[in-house]
Formats: sequence, C-alpha cells, structure tokens
Amino acid sequence: MDSIPIIFAHRGKDKHSLERKLKERNRSKLYLNVKDIKEDIVDLAGVRIALYMPPHKAQIDCLLRTTFELQDTREHPDGHNHPTPYRSSLGYQASHYRVRLFQSQLEGLEDSVRTLQDPVVEIQVVSILHHVWADLQHDIEYKSLGGSPSGDEQLVLGLINEAMRLGERHLEALHDINIKRLESQDKPFANKWELGSWLFNRLSRIMNPETVNLGPIEVLRRFVSLRGVEKDTPDKLESVLEEMDFQDPWPASLQDISAKLGSEESRISVLIIAHIIQKKSARTGSQQAFAIAKSQPTHELKLKIMASSFIWLSDLFPQTSRWAQPVTKDAISKKRAPGVRWLLTSIVARRVMIGEEQPSEPTKKTIDELWGWMEASSISLLCLVFSISKMGVCRHFPKEDEFTKLRSVYGVFEKFF
Repeated sequence: MDSIPIIFAHRGKDKHSLERKLKERNRSKLYLNVKDIKEDIVDLAGVRIALYMPPHKAQIDCLLRTTFELQDTREHPDGHNHPTPYRSSLGYQASHYRVRLFQSQLEGLEDSVRTLQDPVVEIQVVSILHHVWADLQHDIEYKSLGGSPSGDEQLVLGLINEAMRLGERHLEALHDINIKRLESQDKPFANKWELGSWLFNRLSRIMNPETVNLGPIEVLRRFVSLRGVEKDTPDKLESVLEEMDFQDPWPASLQDISAKLGSEESRISVLIIAHIIQKKSARTGSQQAFAIAKSQPTHELKLKIMASSFIWLSDLFPQTSRWAQPVTKDAISKKRAPGVRWLLTSIVARRVMIGEEQPSEPTKKTIDELWGWMEASSISLLCLVFSISKMGVCRHFPKEDEFTKLRSVYGVFEKFF
C-alpha cells in the first residue's frame, strides 16, 4: 500500500452506540445468542482507507483481495437496504470489505490475537472527499442519537455532496494528467507514488487490474535507483517489463521466478527486483538463484547489511512461515544459530554497527562466520534480501525503530531456536 497516497483510520465500535444498535435490531432480529449477534453485526472493528486519488481504488481492491481472506464485499450506495435513505440519495459512495487474516498470517503473533474466534474486520474504501463527508454525517447523526439530520442540515450536506462530486471529477482528471506527464518525460521517478502510479497504469493495459499487486514500491524505487541498476525512469523500467513479458497468463519465465520465491509470489515489485538480481547472478556464473558477486566490506558494514537482510525478510515477506523455519533450520545445521541470536539481540553488535565500538577479534570472527553462511545460503528468500542489502538498499540505522524491528524478527526465530 506504500505506492498509494492515503490516510486511514481505525476504531472499535463505541459501546453506547453498539447498545443502541443492538436494541433497535433486536426488535426484528430477535437474537437468541451471541452467535446471532456476531453474524448480524460485523463492524465491531473497522478500518477506513481514504484515497487522495479515486482511480487508485483498483489497486486497493487488488491488495485487499490478495492480502486477506475475503468474507464479503458490499458497494454503497445501497438505497433499498440503507437505514438512512437520505444518505444514499446524497450520493454516499464506498466499498466495504469484510475480511479476516489467513491462518498463516496469525503465526508469530501473540496468543491473545491468534486465539480470537472469527476476527472479522470491516474495511471501508472511500475517496478522501467522501471520508470528510461521512465523518460530518456521522457526527451529526451521533449527536442526534441515531436520528436523521434536520431539514437544514440535510440541505447543507447536499450542497457539500455536490461540491464533493465535482471535486472527485477534478481529482480523476488530475490523476490522468499526472500519468501522461510521467509517460512523456524520461526523468527519474520523484517518489514511490509516481513509480506506483506509472507501474500500475502500465501493467493494467495488458493485465487484469484485479491481479496487479504492486507490493512494496518504496523498496523497488530505492533498488532501481542504485548505481549499477539504474532503471529509475519510465523508459529504462519499460525495458525491464518488456524482458519479463508481463501478461495474462504469465509466461514460463515469470512463473519460474515466482516458483523460486515460493508461495506463488505475485507482487510485481518483488518479481522485478528478483529478475534484475537473477540476471546479474547469471552473468557471474553463480549457482544460487538470487546471489550477486562476493564483496568484502568492513565489519561495521557487514553488520548493517546482515541486519538489514533480516528486517527485509520480515518486511517483504510478512507470512513468516515462508522463511522463519527454513532459515532457522539452516542456521542450526551450520552451527550459526548463536551468531544469528547475537546479531539480532546483542548490544555489542549494535554498538559496532553504528560505530560506537571497534570490533574485537572474537567479534570479527563471529561477523565473518555469519557473513560466510549468508553468502553460501541456498535459501532463495534469504539470498534475495541479502543481495538487496549488499547492493545498497540497507535499513536506516542507527534509527531506534530499526533496532526494535530487529528484536521483533528475533521473536519470530526464537520459538524455532
């Protein structure tokens, strides 16, 4: 989602509001037990995603469908069922998704989260203008204890709605103009939003937009901007897309990369990075799918690269089942588990990494042994993130939140150690 400018909000349903809703609906539903209530009221927890650009809705739709286990979708307005018909007549527009996490996504989370029964969340996708309008409407309804706004309030809300519709048409026009500008000038992408907009628009012409899952665009932007890669303009990145031959269905070459990454990897940014690294790997004659030429940086830089690699594992592949057990098993079999634990948790490793302490000879030995293990690894995902980091896309050390992420990664490994 980092390729799309958005704002988002989340909430649990207010208990007083829920009590009123239960009493109102019980008159017709006649609830018999808690199960009846859960099946009827599914918005106990909710997220709203507000889009700056309405055309980005297709990207969000694809992302939600591929990230979560989809239970139901509803398009609004739905005037014949809506409890407040005036809201529909004013043009309230939103897509509501009811989702839950896949079982594999619950792995590594706290027990209190993993043991939740039927943790369904409602995600509302609206334009930012509809988001403002909906908040105004909700505030007025809440103050009137669930009733409809007064006639004067409805009149003003209607005027705001008309202005909102006009504003959305202008936003759609602005989005189209931005895309045309990107396509007509061969300059480096200024930010992840430019890259994401161009890439989604380009691939949607030849693929079903519902299947175009861009994935982590900021990582791709940093990667294609590296010296030695330099694919950070529309023309240069176009040449990569032509090599990869994106289409429906995928050609054998794309299926091969996806299979090597496992779990039917379909995120475009990850596939592009893997393709570029695989080409570089092939030129060096490496037998590893996503390895690049060996290098011997300083011990301080080695630590940053290895630490970055483990955080990228977690960030790029949030389904920890794809990497945690195989990496841990390999580390244990190669007698590198203590070194991994040291890298992820040690104060000494942290101080050496940020230049506050010179490495002792035993520390240098530990670093070199870990480095050798990672360079020789045949685990595709580990090879990929290690290559990304070695080529220059490292994490932002010494920021404190990066060390927090390192400790979080260790929490995933710990149960296997």
